[in-house]
Amino acid sequence: MIKIIKKNNYFEIIDNINKVLILTKKYKLGINVYFGERIKICNNNGGPMDSIIIGDNVQIHHDSTIMVPSFSVLDYTKINNNFYAYGTDDLNIGYNCWFGSGVILDTLGGLKINNNVGIGSQVQIYSHAKFGDTLYGCKINTKKKIDLNDDVWITPGCIITMASLSTKSMLLSGSVLTKDTVENHIYAGVPAIDITDKIGFQFNKENDFNEIYLQLKRYLDEFYLKNSNFDKNLIEICLEKPKKINKNISYFVIKDRKYTKISSEVEIDFIKFLLPDRGKFIPY
Repeated sequence: MIKIIKKNNYFEIIDNINKVLILTKKYKLGINVYFGERIKICNNNGGPMDSIIIGDNVQIHHDSTIMVPSFSVLDYTKINNNFYAYGTDDLNIGYNCWFGSGVILDTLGGLKINNNVGIGSQVQIYSHAKFGDTLYGCKINTKKKIDLNDDVWITPGCIITMASLSTKSMLLSGSVLTKDTVENHIYAGVPAIDITDKIGFQFNKENDFNEIYLQLKRYLDEFYLKNSNFDKNLIEICLEKPKKINKNISYFVIKDRKYTKISSEVEIDFIKFLLPDRGKFIPY
């Protein structure tokens, strides 16, 4: 069981049974947060972070270590086991992200992970390249902020060094990326090159909102077949956000790709049913 202990100018968030330790000056913890065994979250010097924000229905699995000045991770993101993040810059992770086991993240040059990003097992991301003595003439001493934009997909075993991925771009397994990608293009190889002309785009270039609406309705029907105990009037699928909102209903809006978050049991279970590959929605 998680306990929060106030120290002089920081908090210890601990679970002695599962050996969870979080040191932070400010915190915000959402509902239904899961911590596995042997979790450590603190500043890169081993002391308290400036702040930590963990959204609703977030999972951080066993033997994971995060050592950065500040850390935020938003709703429905899942971090699998043996995750390691370290650096002198903050780490911010968006909604509906997924990390496979053994992912390594470096924030020394800056790293931001936006919404709906998938990162496969054993992926390594480095925002700096420096180690040799500049005093004795080493010329390699650089860092660069990395952005992983919405709907990026990095498949297992990739290495990224000081390169950002544009929205909806994809990196295939075992690739080494050293240059920024183009939106919705697919890359592979060592070093990674654009192969979109050979295999096509990750996403359709244009969306048929009416077809998406019908498909989401079909998913909702499928969800209710498996969960007949839920009231069918508590979720509504719509093309555009209604002008009049019922505070007891979760509205999933196709054109905005968002939903009105009320954190009801049926809403949470429906979002979990959609994740990771049926659909991803961000709260208004």
